[in-house]
Amino acid sequence: MVFKPQTFHVLPPQAEMDDPMDAVLEADVAEALARAGALDASRIDVTIRGAAACLEGFVGSRSEVDVAGEIAGQVDGVKVVDNRLMVQAAVV
Repeated sequence: MVFKPQTFHVLPPQAEMDDPMDAVLEADVAEALARAGALDASRIDVTIRGAAACLEGFVGSRSEVDVAGEIAGQVDGVKVVDNRLMVQAAVV
């Protein structure tokens, strides 16, 4: 067996993000949605810009759209919720 020196890892990879706090808030909103028993959050994408949460994706009913918006708005740090969720029955 021959070991060659690594020549492809000159610098460690770095994640690029505009604001690390956006990532923390995004995770908080996603976790709050996932823990909510009133909706299936598996098809919801959360994006944060500043204090604005954008919800995109699909839920099973109009009431789940409303519940998701309420939950996101209750997360500490979220000032505005842009709820773009659409109703679509889950594909089995």
